[in-house]
Amino acid sequence: MTASLGLGTYRVRAVEQAARTACADGHVWIDTAPNYGSAHQALGPVIADHPRAMVATKTGFFTPDEGAAALRAGLLAAAQVRAGHSLEPGFVRWQTERSLAALGRIDLVFVHNPEHAGLHTTELHPALRDVFAVLEEFAAAGRIGGYGVATWSGFQHDAFSVSELLGLAIEAAGSSEHHLRAVQQPVSLVMARPIALALDGRGPSSWPARRA
Repeated sequence: MTASLGLGTYRVRAVEQAARTACADGHVWIDTAPNYGSAHQALGPVIADHPRAMVATKTGFFTPDEGAAALRAGLLAAAQVRAGHSLEPGFVRWQTERSLAALGRIDLVFVHNPEHAGLHTTELHPALRDVFAVLEEFAAAGRIGGYGVATWSGFQHDAFSVSELLGLAIEAAGSSEHHLRAVQQPVSLVMARPIALALDGRGPSSWPARRA
């Protein structure tokens, strides 16, 4: 097992200074998202100056300003803008383009808390597959390194499992050569159940057994 230093930028005020301090250590992950506001916009110069830094951003949530821009572009309806979250494939493509322009490069795009999209499981899984298909296009073109799912409570509430996410990625890619690379979830005493089950080889976040 290896460990890497990571910098989460949610609610970090002096984000550029914090990122430069973290990147001085060499190989570091920087985690951000469009709805982190000014942090997302301030990281581009830091990333450009530190080619060894790995960059993860997200898609799904958006700021009011970004929502208004998406509304003007005809990508979201007013009700979707008020919700502050969207898994619409056209919006995901547009938001990822904007993140690439702001950050310069992206190693991972996490689908941000898809369980907050207000969809039933029977609707959520097809919606995730469609989002994965968009991110597969970016990855196949070499514009992002891969994608994943960042979830706060999806595993807690059985909205999906790692096995189901892998199946959706295979469907989106049309083969087993998909670009689903990671899941991100909270690790704490309060949110320990999925981790505890996974350590016992059970639960929604357990990794499927490798086939011979």
